[in-house]
Amino acid sequence: MYTVSGLVRDYSKQTGLKKDKEKDLKISFLSNIEMTRVRLLRVVLLFITMFYLIPTSFTIKADGTQRIVKRFYPSDDATVAGCCLNNNYGGLENLTIKVGASNDDVCRIFIKFNNLSHIAPGSVVESALLYLYMAVAPPLRRQVYCHLVGANWSESTITWRNQPNVAGLVASEIVYTTPRWLSLDVKESVAKIVSKDASDYSPNYGWRLSDKDEGNSSEVFAYHFYSNESSIDLHPFLEISYYPPHLDLEVLSNSTIAGTWIRMRVSRRTYGNEPVTCGNLKVVLSSSSTKKKFSLSKDGEAITELTIPHGSDSKEFWYYDENEATCRVYVRTEDYPNYGGGSVSITLTPKPRDESPPVSTIAIGVPKYESDGVLYVAGSTGFSFSATDDVSGVDDIKYRVDDGQWSTYTGEFALSDYSDGLHIVEYYSVDNVGNNETKKALTIYLDKASPTISDAHPVESITQESASVNLTVKIKDEGSGVKEVRLTVDGASQGTMARSGDTYIKTVSLSEGSHTWVVEAVDNLDNAASQSYSFTLTITGGLSSISLYGAAVAIVIIIVIVVVALTLRKKKSKKASYF
Repeated sequence: MYTVSGLVRDYSKQTGLKKDKEKDLKISFLSNIEMTRVRLLRVVLLFITMFYLIPTSFTIKADGTQRIVKRFYPSDDATVAGCCLNNNYGGLENLTIKVGASNDDVCRIFIKFNNLSHIAPGSVVESALLYLYMAVAPPLRRQVYCHLVGANWSESTITWRNQPNVAGLVASEIVYTTPRWLSLDVKESVAKIVSKDASDYSPNYGWRLSDKDEGNSSEVFAYHFYSNESSIDLHPFLEISYYPPHLDLEVLSNSTIAGTWIRMRVSRRTYGNEPVTCGNLKVVLSSSSTKKKFSLSKDGEAITELTIPHGSDSKEFWYYDENEATCRVYVRTEDYPNYGGGSVSITLTPKPRDESPPVSTIAIGVPKYESDGVLYVAGSTGFSFSATDDVSGVDDIKYRVDDGQWSTYTGEFALSDYSDGLHIVEYYSVDNVGNNETKKALTIYLDKASPTISDAHPVESITQESASVNLTVKIKDEGSGVKEVRLTVDGASQGTMARSGDTYIKTVSLSEGSHTWVVEAVDNLDNAASQSYSFTLTITGGLSSISLYGAAVAIVIIIVIVVVALTLRKKKSKKASYF
């Protein structure tokens, strides 16, 4: 086996190298060997770091029920420095966090991943970790704060002066004194970026990393991470594990007869089957049948795709197929990768022999009131229809109001948008083979108006000898009529007022002074109106409480005088009898 000394001796013999130079050559050999060993050790350490310390990433082809793990690299990353307010440091190979006693000593990192838009709204985030490799570590342990950024920014233009504010603390992590991967748990903020609805959504503006003690440290520390532009393949990345949403498909029609229109609905749902309403979603429609047709309305224009709009979790459509067989209808989206599709099997039966039309009925909700053959309804009264057909089944119920356009009945409705007065509601039903029921009609009187109140008495002031006051008011209702009139005096209920034609009266006993009375008129559909009045009562003559008191005192005085006079007279009579 060759040694360094033997290699030097052989080289000296071949080249005639002098003895005094052999020592320098031996040192040079050893130095080169040592440097090679160091380089090899660095390569081995780098390989170990890449193999063991970087989290592995894999992707599973999903149908909306399987977990996806994806790695994303920054679209923007940059450092901002307090010492250079207007300088942009985007595009550098390093990202720096610096801490000191003032903002002049502070550096922060901004990092953003615009490609998160590839994750569909409604995805259920299992984990989200932000990784940065620390190239130069601080001399002491530090704590990094990770905040959600509150406004948009760009790597090429961000500076200390124009940096956006942050919305809230997302995570914090200890930074150690040796180079290694730093990982930050940003699951909560990623979940908001891909939220299923607008109420919990946050825009994707990325994150800001800073030292916990920035601006308050007695010493200056700086530590550096590799950026996305670094020549070393230790770039920042965001690894997200999530379950994508999926589409559900259902048949809404009661029957599936070949050659008839079948109503269907496609819905978007989370992994846990919660509705997703965030964002527009384009849905592609298809079927295994060769004689199919899709439309947004019955007998409408043919379509091959539809859009579930932002704010809605579903969209209805119609399916037509002439094949008397079992087919499968499919829905999918190409807006996002791994979005789960949906399908449903439909057995199309032959048209039955049905020559009888369906039978429909109308139901009127409350409030309602009938008098002298007239049905009165309020603006809030609900109207609903039902129909039966024992053979082919009911396809549709049609209705209209006052010769308007015929509408397909989909649920309870009211006439709140119509004016008061008489209206005609017409309706009929159609079965699945096209038999039409004879039209039916119902006349109603719509009463949305409250009773009118007028000619109240007393108001302002009255003077009378009695404490009993007659309160009168005139009430009219042109619709369903007055049901009752309630009276309140000085905050105390006095019950209902008696009726005499259009006039209502109530007698109450009151003391002298100011009084307030309130009339509430209610019609037979519970439409109500109220009016408040005030007056002052003055009582005169013997009927007043003061006059009664004075009269009583006078009577007592007279009685006393009479008794005294009789007593004196009696005493005089006794004296006269002695003489």
